[in-house]
Amino acid sequence: PLKFMIKECHKRNIEFHAWINPFRAVATIEYADIAENNIINRKPEWFFTYGINKFFDPGIPEVRKYVTMIIKDIVHRYDIDGIHFDDYFYPYPIKDEHKRIIPIPDFQTYKTYNTEFDNIADWRRNNMDIFIKDVYDAVKSEKPYVKFGVAPSGVWRNKSKDPDGSDTRGLAHYDYLYSDVVKWLKNGWIDYVVPQIYCSVVNKYADYITLVNW
Repeated sequence: PLKFMIKECHKRNIEFHAWINPFRAVATIEYADIAENNIINRKPEWFFTYGINKFFDPGIPEVRKYVTMIIKDIVHRYDIDGIHFDDYFYPYPIKDEHKRIIPIPDFQTYKTYNTEFDNIADWRRNNMDIFIKDVYDAVKSEKPYVKFGVAPSGVWRNKSKDPDGSDTRGLAHYDYLYSDVVKWLKNGWIDYVVPQIYCSVVNKYADYITLVNW
């Protein structure tokens, strides 16, 4: 299917960017039908369950290396014009029946692999920094002309948390998905950003016009 789509896009002078969720491994575990030789069954220690889904644990260096290798293989084997990451890095927070955020079950990974951070949030963001930089380098080493972009959620940070943030009160990608997209742009680790600004112009938490202007 991918080869066909690329061919049809290029016939029409359209770039084809391969869309990827880097860490979501199984959606709705209860109904998933997983092959015996799937990486989830071969390396169960690489994953954690959060809510109804199973995720690669980005805090494990081997996991980041494995996902980067898959992306490099796609770039190598297909005539794509770009690699495009969706907004899912660390999982979106989910709440319990008392409206409290359920912690991501990666504290043991933090204890095992952390060497320099005194809080888990900064450690998670550093994991994402390393991963994004590694993916950028892998893509460019394979085919320098292939673009690498990210489509984060619309709010980087709210101004209440950071004076450089937007005048919003939405779920911030930096604080909840542990991804500093502005840093990636400034450091040249991604070629483009396509924020998912889906909110309306009358949204009281994060309105469209405020975010576009920001």
